Amino acid sequence: MREITVPGNSTIVKDETPLTGFTNASALPKKGVNIKATYLGSFTGGKYNSTTHYLKLTEGSLSVKNNDDTVKAVAGNKIGLSGTKILNALLEQVAHGSAIEIKYSGMKEFTTKKGETAREAQFKLYADDAPVEVDSAPADKAAVDIF
Repeated sequence: MREITVPGNSTIVKDETPLTGFTNASALPKKGVNIKATYLGSFTGGKYNSTTHYLKLTEGSLSVKNNDDTVKAVAGNKIGLSGTKILNALLEQVAHGSAIEIKYSGMKEFTTKKGETAREAQFKLYADDAPVEVDSAPADKAAVDIF
């Protein structure tokens, strides 16, 4: 049984359904991936204090890792999606149980203020309870993510 912390709410949701698998932005194809799902919540913790977002796919399919195997998650399957700083910030604005669509458009390189080259996953997030499109930050203002 996993405890899933619902963002912006002190309620803990207990999820007893096993996940099909996990994926992260670096495992997605270069661009053009759309993930249509129901947002189940997020959990932050573990050894590296990382965030995992739990989604129930509503359409399509997605390759995910289950232990050492790659399996195909289809509509109705629950998956874990590793968070990034941008994705975490976007999903904090979404209520538990909302229908969402995550559009991944690949990794974008940019130069930090210190002159270093960094990469940032580019996402757009659409949610049924959002009044307007929730968009990722421009690359020049994005925080550095380490994958």
